[in-house]
Amino acid sequence: MKAEYEDNKKKLPENSVIASKLSKVPDLKKYMKKVMPFAEHRKQMFAEFGESVFNETSAFSERDVLNENIAYLMSTLDLEGLDIEFSDAAEERIQDETCPGEPFIVFRVDPS
Repeated sequence: MKAEYEDNKKKLPENSVIASKLSKVPDLKKYMKKVMPFAEHRKQMFAEFGESVFNETSAFSERDVLNENIAYLMSTLDLEGLDIEFSDAAEERIQDETCPGEPFIVFRVDPS
């Protein structure tokens, strides 16, 4: 999207243009059902945050923020434990759903 934005005189192109370009990327073929909702979400974020939405990484360590607030999260959510893990260690379904700035949460119940 960043290249299209720059080629379009610093304006985001229409969704049809984005869809056409992204459908030609071989690595995205199996994700096409999710690509356009993701692109639309990025367009909405662009309206609020500007060009920073094109960054591929977060401006801060999301893991550090969660770790610094682990006691609060456990207390507020009434949890006995909380594991914070990188998405690349997770199953494929979780990796497919995760993107910068939007952590994926998995709740589990361990046998007692």
